[in-house]
Parts: sequence; C-alpha cells; structure tokens
Amino acid sequence: MSRTPAEEISFALVQGGVRRVYCAASGMCGRMVENLQRCDTLHVVEMPTSEAAVSAALGEAMLTGRIAACCGGRYAMHAGL
Repeated sequence: MSRTPAEEISFALVQGGVRRVYCAASGMCGRMVENLQRCDTLHVVEMPTSEAAVSAALGEAMLTGRIAACCGGRYAMHAGL
C-alpha cells in the first residue's frame, strides 16, 4: 500500500534521525502537525510562534549534535518544514 505525502515526510524525518519536531501553534501547519503526531517515533512540540520553533530546533541541534526539525508558516497557505 502506498504512503501519503505526510507519511513519507514522517518516514524521511525518522530515517534522518529526527526525534522532535518543533511546530508553530498556528493554523498554517495544522494538517502537517496532525500527520506528524500520528508517527509513534516523532515527538511534536508545539511552540507559540514560528520563530520560537526555529530557535528551539536550533538549540536542540547545537546542544545535542543531532538533526532537529521545525514546522512553521509565515504567509497564508504557506507552511514550511
């Protein structure tokens, strides 16, 4: 059975060694966040803003030496991972 794009993203993140995804608590990433939360091996951490999500992911990467990810959006209908 084929996977959805969201499942492919989750799989790629896990294969890349990502453990946490920091997400802005906004409507722009809502569907992506819902799909990421379904993945048992990823921990989704909701942040108040996109900037906070970026800072948290950067801080984790710098402190642990491991890759980290963030999800946020700046413009309507535009989400980035």
